[in-house]
Amino acid sequence: MAAGDKHLVEALLYTEARLLDRKQFDDWCALFTEDAYYWVPLRPEQSQPDKELSIIYDDIDMMRVRVHWLKHPKNHAQAIPSRTVHYVSNVLVESFDDERQEYRVSSALQVAEYRKDIQTVYSGSCEHLLRAADGELKIAAKRVDLINSQAVLGPISVPL
Repeated sequence: MAAGDKHLVEALLYTEARLLDRKQFDDWCALFTEDAYYWVPLRPEQSQPDKELSIIYDDIDMMRVRVHWLKHPKNHAQAIPSRTVHYVSNVLVESFDDERQEYRVSSALQVAEYRKDIQTVYSGSCEHLLRAADGELKIAAKRVDLINSQAVLGPISVPL
């Protein structure tokens, strides 16, 4: 891993957070590779998203569908749009696969959402798989382990 790579990794994670907070959801999807997935497991010890129930498990096509409905004017859940702040911290490059040009990155995440006079806070740890291709870094996988994933959760209407 080159010396400036950690800076590029952090910049990608911070850019992702900024795009979500600004509701630039199409630009957010563009950060992902075509084979990417976005996963919020129900249990922290889950190792395979397709073997157990998950809170969210989307491939890139399903992410685009979610974004389409998130922006749709008749989306009841966002009739009064959410305002969010995504906090990303403790970014650590766990490993780099030189052959695949992939970084495994861990971070802490907190998302504050304000909608319909209610503020909800989601906290958890993230794992990103970032892939370098054609001179840019893209998200090949994102996993968010919520600290309260097994609690009764209200509808999660915005990407974490």
